[in-house]
Amino acid sequence: MLVTDAFITELTTFIPEEQIHTDPLLVRAYSLDASPFEPRAQAIIDVYDDGQLSAALAAARSYSICVTFRGSGTGLNGQATGEGVVIRFMGDYWNTVTVHENGRSVTAGCAAKGIDVNNALAPFSRIIGPDPSSISAATIGGIAANNATGMCCTVEQNTFHTMTDMRFTLANGDTVDTRNRLNVETFRIRHSKLLDHLASIRERILESPELTQRIAHKYTIRNTCGYSLNAFTEFEDPLQILTHLLIGSEGTLGFIHDITLTTVKSLPHRATAFMLFPTMEQAANAVVKISHTKCAQAAELIDRVTLRSIENTQGVPPFIAELDDNACAVLLETRADDNAKLEKQIAAILKSVADIPNVTPHIFTTDAEECEQLWHIRRCIFSTCAGMRRSDEFALTEDFCVRMEDLADVCSDFQRIFKKYGVEKVAGIQGHAFHGNLHFILPLRLNDEKEVSKLHRMVTDLVDLIVHRYNGSLKAEHGTGRAIAPFVRLEWGDELYAIMQEVKQLLDPHNILNPGILLNEDPIGHISNLKHPVSLDPSIDLCVDCGFCEPICPTREVSLTPRQRIYAVRAITYARQTGNDSDAEKWEKTFNDFGRDMCATDGLCTTRCPLKVDVASYIRSLREKEQRSAAASFAATSIANNFGTVSKIGSALLTTASCLHSALPKKAVESTRRMSTKLTGLTLPDLTKAQLTGGSRPPKTENTKSSLVNAVVYYPSCAVRTMGYLNSDGYPVTPLMQTTLTLLERAGYNIIFPQELSKLCCGKAFETKGLTTIANRKTNELEQALYKASYQGKIPVLCDTSPCFARMKKEFTSSIELYEPITFTQTFLKDKLTFKQLDKNIALHATCSIRTMELTNDFIALAKLCAANVTIPESVHCCGFSGDKGFSHPNINASALRKLSEETKHCTEGYSISRTCETGLTLHSNIEYKNILYLLEEASR
Repeated sequence: MLVTDAFITELTTFIPEEQIHTDPLLVRAYSLDASPFEPRAQAIIDVYDDGQLSAALAAARSYSICVTFRGSGTGLNGQATGEGVVIRFMGDYWNTVTVHENGRSVTAGCAAKGIDVNNALAPFSRIIGPDPSSISAATIGGIAANNATGMCCTVEQNTFHTMTDMRFTLANGDTVDTRNRLNVETFRIRHSKLLDHLASIRERILESPELTQRIAHKYTIRNTCGYSLNAFTEFEDPLQILTHLLIGSEGTLGFIHDITLTTVKSLPHRATAFMLFPTMEQAANAVVKISHTKCAQAAELIDRVTLRSIENTQGVPPFIAELDDNACAVLLETRADDNAKLEKQIAAILKSVADIPNVTPHIFTTDAEECEQLWHIRRCIFSTCAGMRRSDEFALTEDFCVRMEDLADVCSDFQRIFKKYGVEKVAGIQGHAFHGNLHFILPLRLNDEKEVSKLHRMVTDLVDLIVHRYNGSLKAEHGTGRAIAPFVRLEWGDELYAIMQEVKQLLDPHNILNPGILLNEDPIGHISNLKHPVSLDPSIDLCVDCGFCEPICPTREVSLTPRQRIYAVRAITYARQTGNDSDAEKWEKTFNDFGRDMCATDGLCTTRCPLKVDVASYIRSLREKEQRSAAASFAATSIANNFGTVSKIGSALLTTASCLHSALPKKAVESTRRMSTKLTGLTLPDLTKAQLTGGSRPPKTENTKSSLVNAVVYYPSCAVRTMGYLNSDGYPVTPLMQTTLTLLERAGYNIIFPQELSKLCCGKAFETKGLTTIANRKTNELEQALYKASYQGKIPVLCDTSPCFARMKKEFTSSIELYEPITFTQTFLKDKLTFKQLDKNIALHATCSIRTMELTNDFIALAKLCAANVTIPESVHCCGFSGDKGFSHPNINASALRKLSEETKHCTEGYSISRTCETGLTLHSNIEYKNILYLLEEASR
């Protein structure tokens, strides 16, 4: 089943060549998931619609190539790594979300994120039943393919039981949409033999009371081990059986295009408690008693080992660090329609556990932010536990389920087995206690054969315990995957396992759909082909490949994501360590092009990472090494030494180019753009469309010592000094510096510019390229100039560009009072000026620096002070312009902002706090973006 040149050639007949990836490093990085298994796909195919998917499947069938359908790769058991080709679902076609019946049901495309579906349902106070910890990154297709549940989801609310309709494609290429009556009738006729076969399997099962009872019992608790055999016992219609077999099938029976789910009411009033008990057994007994009250929706068991991993997490009480080794926590939540009912539920819960010893009094909080903070901590537990490991270890997790009444006993048995293998101090136990669903997280050196052998023996003991003593399930919610596939027969027995094999043969006779993932006869498949953890750098060594960072990455559809960048460097390092220098050299070139050079280094991924892995700083350090050549150093030093002259030349060239772009025909503009790209290596956009021109000189002001009473130092960034605005007619807009002066003078301020302003730069532009020494030099020059201009910090300093301000705030060591427009307005202008809310529909873009400085809410509040309607596009995080990336790699900016035009179609203008970001935002929307200071000036007239 090797991917051949002939197969690739046939694909290019239907799919553009740039959507087919065969570079070994990219293939491995693109097929990476959160499991401990090394990617082993041979090619990646990006599909943007049904036609491309059909072509890819047809070619795969023709050449007997294995196919894996990939969601977000947040799975922990190796479902998405593939063997032949991995298909990625790119673009917006697969992301649709349609709400029906005032939120009572919803249809979501396979690539829609779970959180996006819930956001669409929020106005109706509804949510989908599944609530996995990875819901902010996991796709609906992945949630359905794994039958994932989560912290609150009951068996009745999982995808299997809430799915009403589905559009899917089978291995033979046939597609059916159960919402389309004609389509269904045609399918029933064409596939009568298949449906009759499914009906006959159902009859055989129902004829055996033993099999029927076993299936019924297995699904009284959470169970995603093997195929969903309850499809045969709960449904009579063979088409219903088929669609429900696809739930939890991990892409081994067919592909789910989209799915319709009934939704769950989201109760508005909530209370959360972080309960502490002296022992795990007492905590488990408390959970059982609380469950009998039927007053709580979720209970999360967290043992002492796990608690150690979150001791320093924001929101965790400080006394957690002082608990003894036996303590255990229960994170509990109760919800209700009104406060009176909520208080009754809290009282009933407290009464139920009154006779169980506790470590501290049980206190519920109803503060929404505190509740969410506690649950955020729980969602991050896999990552925080993994953060306790060594850099050459990987964190493994397992996912078992027993009856809730057996919870205390099974916890004791787990601890006994952990002690047997000497891992009791590092193996953390946690789980969704109301469901009897327990996880453990164990750090392990996957490159150590003795450690892997120990893992095999320990997992075998645990499997034997769950199956034979507790009659539980080996997979509760994570899907079977490579991790448990070898044990499916043990859980289900030969007869039911044979039925699973029969289903697979019936629907995928050539075994091309994700083989070996759900059924696997290899007894050591769960410990084969494991990853190779290596030590790289403290800033990124803690990465566990979870993928939480990816939804916010602007390069996720055009190059590598943060976790893929880290994986690529790990693969290169491991290749060198094992003497594979030839591959390492080739992979390094690929990484430099796709990983190092295309990273936006915006740092937003750190805000989504539970372990605060700092990929941006690491990439900048790699760029610094690359810039150490004599030529690079000379060029950068020359620019720094002649910064004023370079800025003026850049501004003049932009002015000239913008005049040409507005005067020349479109074809001529394209010619000049191509010429400038050849000469400079930068892709200049259509400046008329981007409404970009050269900058202007700072306006003159009276800088006298007598005026210091109401003085402010104004530092316009070099981007503002170099890049001006055009209006929609192609004429220059009043320069931002002049507008800012007008605003400040209106508030009664005397404005001071630092001396030799044209030479000053915060160093941000040099920092992003890895020119750290020069960046620091420019930062020091600016700090000295501002320190002098502000009379040794006595006068506040306003910077009009948030990325520059963020660097200044981080690097300055003197006592200068630094402000950007948001906090400056809140601190100094709101009391001096009257802001009128203008009748405007505006769009707002919070830059990466605003987000990382946690100023987004203040920014929105400021905009709402000045405009009646404010839109914050949900799809936009980092705009991808990233300094000059919008010129050197414009595809990043285009990809990051591909939905912007649609999301701002009701807006007449947009605002941000970064000139370069505003250029890209204007280019990829139908409105002009300017600095928020323009809006502040207009609203205060």
